[in-house]
Order: sequence, then structure tokens, then C-alpha cells
Amino acid sequence: MNIFLLFISLFALFFLAGLIPIMFGNKRGDEASGQPVNDNASLFTDPEWNSGDEYVNTMYTYVAGINFRIKKQLEFGFIGYTEPEPANPHDKNAVKICMNTGHQLGYVPKKELREYHRESEGRQCPCVGYVYKGDNGMVYSDVLIIFSHDEKMVTLNITKYARWLVDKRGLKFLPMGLDFNDAKPKTRAEAMRLLDKAIEELRQS
Repeated sequence: MNIFLLFISLFALFFLAGLIPIMFGNKRGDEASGQPVNDNASLFTDPEWNSGDEYVNTMYTYVAGINFRIKKQLEFGFIGYTEPEPANPHDKNAVKICMNTGHQLGYVPKKELREYHRESEGRQCPCVGYVYKGDNGMVYSDVLIIFSHDEKMVTLNITKYARWLVDKRGLKFLPMGLDFNDAKPKTRAEAMRLLDKAIEELRQS
């Protein structure tokens, strides 16, 4: 009987040891990487995003270290660029992520650097993304890095991402610096119309 109880106790212990990471580990792991659970995975499962070859040669990631550079109350979309930093004293492979204003948001995550350097061929690359507040008071961000050399494909990717972002997150996430020929959309619906028009014109050009 004692052996049976010992067996049951050990079974329960191993069961709980496996259950606890499932219940709590994913959230902690995502937050530690700078990427909480949210709807961002829907970007590349969206049939519209994946239609055709115009969205290949990109990398979707987050901005590492953004909490050191952005105030916690800020939420916005941005257009920017990446910049290799070979003189970085901590990592010669480091790559900065900056807004078009020149303000640095952070870095390409260390675990993504191998892929980045392989695809970017050591050059600066355009990117588009957004910054948002997590439920825990931290600041998070997501960014699409574009490796294409074709200016039209770069613009199309940025515009397409902006449309997805406004649709999922709202007008305040419309990337700063997006050019609508001086038009300034005041509603989400108006921004969507302008973005749809821009995408159609790019596809037809």
C-alpha cells in the first residue's frame, strides 16, 4: 500500500511539474523575449497579405531593448530603418532599429541576427512597425524588416503593413511619415480607403 501511495505521489509531482510551465511558462517566456501573446501572428496568415510574390524577403520580429528608449505611455506606428553597428563594444554583429527621424528604438534581437545578416547582405534595410503597451505596464513593439532591393516592393510592403496595422489596432497606429500627398485621414475608415487606394496604384504601376 505504501508503495502504491508513493507511486501516486510521484506521478502527481511529475504531472504538476509539466503542467506549471504550460500554465505560466509561455507568458513569461514571451515577455522575457519582448513579445507577449497577441494577435500579431495573424499578419502572415491573412490571405490578403500572402497573395502573390510581393511580400517575400521580409523578417517579422520585435525591437529588443525598447523599454530603455520609449516612454511607457506611448503607442504609435512608425517607418524606419535598420543600421548595422560593427563598432558596438558588446556585439560587433549588433543591428540598430531606428525611426526615420533618426531616433533609435532598440536592436534586432540577438537570436535573429544570423538571419538578418544573411538576408540583408550587411546593408541598411527599411522597416515598418509599431509600439504598444502591455498589460504589465511594459512597452512592446513589432517590426517588419524588408530586404528587397526593389523600391516599389519596399513601398508596397510598408503600405500593406500599415493597412493591416490600422485594421487591427486603429488609426493611432498609422505609421508616422506615411505619405498620402498631404492628405491627413481623421478616421479609421478614411485611412483604410487611402491605404487601399495606394496599394491598388502600386500594384498597377
